[in-house]
Amino acid sequence: MIEARLDGRPAHALVDTGATTTVVDQSFAVSAGAPAEPPDGAPRGTTGTMSEATLPMWLHRFGVLEIGPVRIVQPELWITDLGMAADMILGLSHIGRMRIWISNGSDMVYLAAPPRPPAQAPRPARPPPRS
Repeated sequence: MIEARLDGRPAHALVDTGATTTVVDQSFAVSAGAPAEPPDGAPRGTTGTMSEATLPMWLHRFGVLEIGPVRIVQPELWITDLGMAADMILGLSHIGRMRIWISNGSDMVYLAAPPRPPAQAPRPARPPPRS
């Protein structure tokens, strides 16, 4: 579990490197400002569980998701009833490019922002053509 923030609300997030997408618990999503029911036209789907059952889910655009040093503006996150202690499951859709270090000795999870591409030196200006 790590701490995250969704639209300013602290969230207990489960890091799941086996999940392809990030899913938010419905009751937590409502407390963060999402509607209680999917609006007409909202993309819908299903998600599998460890018990091989499926759950209905729907997509909602939030304002800001903060995971450690990373700030994601207007993330689209799936909402479903997780039925567990976590407010969200962080999947590879949002943590896939981050550097993750799980320290068993200290019982801590460390996240680092995705590496930035190397800076490129500016190209020297070309001299004007001679006439």
